[in-house]
Amino acid sequence: MKKVITVALLWAALAAAAFAQSEKDFVYKLDSAGTGVVITGYNGKAKAVRFPAQIEGMPVKEIDAKILKDKGVTSITIPGGVANIARNAFSEMPQLTSVTMLDGVKSIGYGAFQSCENLKSVAIPDSVGSINEFAFDRCPKLASVTLPKSLTEISWGSFRWTGLTTLAIPASVTSIGADAFASTKALKKIAIPASVTSIGYGAFADSALEEITLPASVTSIGDGAFRGTALKKITIPASVALIRYEAFKECYSLASVTFLTAADIAIDKGAFRSSGLVNVAIPEGVTTLPESAFEGCSSLTSVSLPSTIKTISERAFLNCSNLTSFTIPDSVETIEFPNQYARSPLYDGDAFKGCSKLSLAIQAALKRRGYTGSFQ
Repeated sequence: MKKVITVALLWAALAAAAFAQSEKDFVYKLDSAGTGVVITGYNGKAKAVRFPAQIEGMPVKEIDAKILKDKGVTSITIPGGVANIARNAFSEMPQLTSVTMLDGVKSIGYGAFQSCENLKSVAIPDSVGSINEFAFDRCPKLASVTLPKSLTEISWGSFRWTGLTTLAIPASVTSIGADAFASTKALKKIAIPASVTSIGYGAFADSALEEITLPASVTSIGDGAFRGTALKKITIPASVALIRYEAFKECYSLASVTFLTAADIAIDKGAFRSSGLVNVAIPEGVTTLPESAFEGCSSLTSVSLPSTIKTISERAFLNCSNLTSFTIPDSVETIEFPNQYARSPLYDGDAFKGCSKLSLAIQAALKRRGYTGSFQ
């Protein structure tokens, strides 16, 4: 029995030696303020690296970037005294699978864990208030992460190309940045808290997103914010004043869009271009239907325009080949036709070209409103 215990203790000692670090495993120096330590290198053999909170009795405050690259490290624990994780600090570490940040870490730098292709779990403390651009970009196995309650912005590309399947956005977040969740191929549903006011350029572009609820706090939807997603329906709250360029372009599964009352909403060029919309009712207050707004919506059968609409821009309904029902209010003054391109056979600028299923009565009504283009 004594021999068995001795062997067990020996194995435990060997395991501890394999995973423990001491000061001699690190290269370090005094920081510029002379109040703490900067770790500048790692000479240890352990694959599970726990950075020390102190070296020679002084607090560890900084860790230089790339010091663990090509070391085969599988897990990292970062002490709370390291307030800011440096730019690209642990990027391109293919063996890294888990990261733990202790309370006190405040900021995760630009690209800090970018292209860690096997990273699966990240523990982020509530002390973190800033996750900077591309922090976890291209971490395809990162399926879940708990965002800190102090976070105010989800930055540009911070979770792009990740494997996220679920995500809870804390109520402290006010904006979702450009490409924040672009190309996330497993994230199908997400709840946006009532604190969020803006959704940035390409925020969910080319993702697997099927369902999202926009709160009444959102005022703008950025260029291509939902371009190429798997959304099936969307309700635009009255708080939204602007839907920007190609926001819902190529959402082929998007069959329904519902606008809640919004007298001053502006819809930008190509907002719903080549989407799967079937029926559309533009809300009262909209005065201009922009260029290419519904171009290429081949499933679109019915459109109702508000009594406030004055201008239907070029290409607005180009190649809406199944459009049969179209309400034309008396307010329509202009149906744009790009005369400057009229001589070019390569440019289709007609607002209703390709809408061959419109009845002769509707075609005649559009002609009376000044439409000079083709329906074929």
